[in-house]
Order: sequence, then structure tokens, then C-alpha cells
Amino acid sequence: ALCKRIIVIHRGRLLYDGPIAALAEKIAPFKLVTVDVETLEAAEQVARYGDVVEQEATKVTLRLPRAETSLVVAKILQELPIVDLTVADPPIEAVIEQVFQEAPRDAVLV
Repeated sequence: ALCKRIIVIHRGRLLYDGPIAALAEKIAPFKLVTVDVETLEAAEQVARYGDVVEQEATKVTLRLPRAETSLVVAKILQELPIVDLTVADPPIEAVIEQVFQEAPRDAVLV
């Protein structure tokens, strides 16, 4: 995340050349929202707001489409007893791994 530009080459083919943020938006058009709520009952309700990626007691991580993140987070804050809430981009390592998994042998994503 220190550099402004990233180049991804796979099997001698250029897959991507550009800003890191644009790669994340193109390949992983979602945000990760981690919600820590006061009770286990509230934690069970979090699942109705998005795809649950991980849950540990009252702490639930959701995957939400980027375009819907603000609206859904506002609803969560309004409707549930929140202890803490974090919104983050997926880790760049996961995005790059997804690039390699999805790229056909001769693909150029640039």
C-alpha cells in the first residue's frame, strides 16, 4: 500500500498496470464491514445486512457491495446496539490472489 501503482504479471502476460485502489475496485467490488454488537442475539441479526464472512461471538464481518456500504452501515448503526464498527477494503493480498485465480492463461486485464 506504499506505492501508488502496481503491475501484475502472470505467466509472462501483463494482467494489470495501474493504481492499487482501481485494482481493488475492479476485482473486489466490495467492502468488509466488521460489526461488534452488545449481545449474541444482535450478532445473529447482523447476517440480514450482508454476506457473513466471519463471526466470533458478538463480532461479525460482512461483505457488502461498495455502492451499498454507506446505506447499509447507516441502517446497522440505527437499528442495532453497536459496540464498534469498522469499514475496510479487502486486503491487497486477497485481491491479487483473486486476480491470479480468475485470469485465463492469455488474459490481459489492463
